[in-house]
Amino acid sequence: MLKEITTIIETVDDSKNRIISPKLIYNDKFLLSLILKWFVRQSHLIVNSDLDRKICKACQLIDGSRFYINATIETPFKVRKKGEKDVLAEASATVSGAVGHFSIRYGKKKEKLILLPDAGQFVILETTMIKPLKKGGKNMRKYHQIAKDIGCMVHTLSQIENKFLDYLGLYVFAPETVLQLETFKTYTYKPSIEELMVKRVEPYGDDEDKLLFIDLFRRLFQRIDIDCISFEDIIRFIKKNDAEYGDNLLSFYDKCLRYHGLIA
Repeated sequence: MLKEITTIIETVDDSKNRIISPKLIYNDKFLLSLILKWFVRQSHLIVNSDLDRKICKACQLIDGSRFYINATIETPFKVRKKGEKDVLAEASATVSGAVGHFSIRYGKKKEKLILLPDAGQFVILETTMIKPLKKGGKNMRKYHQIAKDIGCMVHTLSQIENKFLDYLGLYVFAPETVLQLETFKTYTYKPSIEELMVKRVEPYGDDEDKLLFIDLFRRLFQRIDIDCISFEDIIRFIKKNDAEYGDNLLSFYDKCLRYHGLIA
């Protein structure tokens, strides 16, 4: 059946004969997969700037790590009494991608990320092509997508003995024009995230549990790099290191932009 699937994909660029939407192929998730697949194969990179170093921190696989698209990281704010409605609970976060030392547990609906006991890298990647970052839920309006991801990261790290990994980060990838939206600046501002986390924890759980979580959060949070990087900058970096792959990736990206209405 893989041959048939390939045939279906090959019709996507033919407007008269295509049978699926181009957006199902030319999107941020497949673009992220192509970017990370390139990094898997690299042992030596040309790094000339702070931006280059930031891109490597976000994408480079360290000491046998792996990447996975659409992984779920467990929330610390679960339903407290099973079978009862809990307005302070939330669903776990399903992130665009993850890089690090982990396994994936496959469930009926979600694919849960579990850090390995000897993990040394845990990086979360969020991507978008045209949408702004998600706002908070109806009970916590200001507790937005990035704050939620950080809370889930801290909870995931709390499950292993050595929580203070050498490589920790959360990065947002989007087109240059989309990154100019205000949510990308405000939602990745670390002092604001810390304030939101304290407010999120306050009504949830007993005093001892809250104090333990906030203490761990603050110690881990200072080690987690948070930043935004444009797809254009990442592609330029790849092209500098691998001209042929970079050109092919740029061609794919141009189609992503076109089919999502960002260029004519």
